[in-house]
Amino acid sequence: VELSRNGVEECPKGYWCPGDGEGQPCPTGRYGSTMGLSSASCSGRCDAGYYCPLASTSAREIACGHKDGAKVFCPAGSTDPQKVHPGYYSVSVDPPLPLMRKSTGNLIDADTGGANQASERKCPPGSYCVEGRRFLCRKGFFGANFGLTKDTCDGSCQDGHYCPQG
Repeated sequence: VELSRNGVEECPKGYWCPGDGEGQPCPTGRYGSTMGLSSASCSGRCDAGYYCPLASTSAREIACGHKDGAKVFCPAGSTDPQKVHPGYYSVSVDPPLPLMRKSTGNLIDADTGGANQASERKCPPGSYCVEGRRFLCRKGFFGANFGLTKDTCDGSCQDGHYCPQG
């Protein structure tokens, strides 16, 4: 028994068709938003702040941080979220909100919140970073270095000196 192909269909969204009769899923980190794609580059790379699994159909397929919050970030073309390094905080693609007071008394950057985390930045002096979030050093302690990871930062103030928060 011989099988034959007697119909032609346009390559579906999320796939590309090289002309050999077989559709291939768009690779991770890329997406196919239109039908009839013929290149493995599909429609393009995933947007920063999002990641694209195999056969994605949108540049914003899955919001980065939707499960793990500020602990992860996704640069453009991400296949999966990346963990934020110790001493760094994640930054959202959305405009940052003003600083807000937290119940512990420390201030925290509001732009290191939920989803759409696109990059990471090294914690600046006067602050420390834990699990992708940035906090100001505790009152009575100072932070002169980048990348600190404890609320006591570089240490306590010397006698005769004043160290305001941050």
